Amino acid sequence: MAPKIAAVTLLVILILAGSVSAQTSKPSAMKPAVDYSNAGISLAFPKGFKTVQCMDNAHIVRARTADPNGPAVAVTISAAATKKNISTSGFANAIIQDLRSQVTVRHFVVHKETPIVVAGSKGVALLYSFKFHAKGTTGADVFFSRDLADSPVRIFYLIRIEARSEHADQILPVLGKVVSSISFTPVRPATEDAVGPLGEAIEDAAKLYSLRPPLLWFIKRTDTGFVSGKMDYLLGGIPMPLFRVVSIPISSDANAESSSKAWLEQAKKGSMSMRLDTEVISEGATKLSGRDAYQFVIRQASINPKEFQYQVGEDAKSTIAAPAGSPSAHKSSFKKKTVTHIQRTISSITPEGENRAFTLVLRYPGEDTAGARAMFEELAAGFTLNEAPKTESIDLMKLK
Repeated sequence: MAPKIAAVTLLVILILAGSVSAQTSKPSAMKPAVDYSNAGISLAFPKGFKTVQCMDNAHIVRARTADPNGPAVAVTISAAATKKNISTSGFANAIIQDLRSQVTVRHFVVHKETPIVVAGSKGVALLYSFKFHAKGTTGADVFFSRDLADSPVRIFYLIRIEARSEHADQILPVLGKVVSSISFTPVRPATEDAVGPLGEAIEDAAKLYSLRPPLLWFIKRTDTGFVSGKMDYLLGGIPMPLFRVVSIPISSDANAESSSKAWLEQAKKGSMSMRLDTEVISEGATKLSGRDAYQFVIRQASINPKEFQYQVGEDAKSTIAAPAGSPSAHKSSFKKKTVTHIQRTISSITPEGENRAFTLVLRYPGEDTAGARAMFEELAAGFTLNEAPKTESIDLMKLK
């Protein structure tokens, strides 16, 4: 597709898509629209697309063509929270500059930029091309936003569709259909969403266990395991609930119970230095991956609500660049000042003879212990401790 022809086509398709109401437009061969209520947006994908694993906490949903023998087209819907003084062009420029600066991206060219209206919101659309690992790629981005009432937060949305250059003619028809399906819905806490279907099993680097994260939760590797979660925009755009899997060596005479009790005492002492009031809700024996486990549930609340911060961690932050002016989402301007913390541990001797603890941790905003427990059980069902080392594993990079 020549850039000049592509640019004209982009303008025509997006003007048509932007001028049709999502309530009245009925794109052909589309799946039913889905409400992604944590981000307050409803949209549909064309038939022939399947949902795939979210990889960044800014991702709302990702999909790609299901036919392995057909053109490969990927669609990613993302969102980020900023202050209300950030413009659409400023946000778009920051995202494009971040893409342009990636070391694996070469010969990045924007062929066309045009205004568009999405669900009544003024936005901007761009068509671009680049080489990724020396392979030609064509992409189209649509940026638009909404302001949250009674909140300092503006949510920016990004629709990104990419394909290899030889399949570039597939991009704009898909983009037009997705854009015309979009409508805004009430933004709800991420904890109100169902955990949803679990994705493919991903093994840790040492092949000691596997994890099936929810498809609509991001998943990232860390130095000690995995971190997964879902963005809450009513809290200003932080991943909360936040789920971690941690694997660490423990002393030869330690077990799940002794390790858990030691960590519980550390949590109590750490809470004092962080000016948090920690209440032990429960602790005791349970099961994980068919093995004896030990669990504790605590509730942490700030002694001084004005000092309260949700602890997220650097490894759980988004890799999608946002312009200066992102809100202090986890500070005192937000209502919830309490976190429910559930931690469950098993211990096992590895094939190399090392005693290790495998721990699942859920950080859940608010005091709904029953809701936190129910969510934890769904997440824990995706964890499996391997009985023996394996020769094959799913490469996390292949899910991108």
